[in-house]
Amino acid sequence: GKKEEAKEYLGAIEKNYTQIKENKMKTGIYVLDLVINQAYVRAREKGISFHLKGTIKKEKVFNTYDLCSIFSNALNNAIDACEKIENQEKKIEIVLLEHSDTLRISISNPATEEMYQTIINSKTTKGDKRNHGLGIGNIRMAVERNQGQVEYRYQEGIITLEIYL
Repeated sequence: GKKEEAKEYLGAIEKNYTQIKENKMKTGIYVLDLVINQAYVRAREKGISFHLKGTIKKEKVFNTYDLCSIFSNALNNAIDACEKIENQEKKIEIVLLEHSDTLRISISNPATEEMYQTIINSKTTKGDKRNHGLGIGNIRMAVERNQGQVEYRYQEGIITLEIYL
């Protein structure tokens, strides 16, 4: 009995799918590309510029589920931070760099010192602390499962997530 609502919902899904399948951002791993392109579309809708440099070689095997979890959580956090920033360019930069057997993932975005401290202290600024603030923990767990390292740095209004896998 809700035909119009169903049509609107399906139209929104179709629009999002069409935008995401354009795959403007390419990492070399198709499923990861979908996650990153979804974030790209969301960022663009909010006036945030979004840049990806580098790719991941296919011959190196990474846990795709963990990569998607890392990027999904990190990019959601980066977009949220950009939305809260004033008087600064809203820009997310992703750099993928492989050397020998190591993949370096770097995600940078504008932030405040307070945001950085919240991350370092593993806290959330959201009201529902039971169901929010899990993203940073999910990133850390995914990195640990892959015997990697994760670190956050803050300098001159920019927070950078560095991951080595």
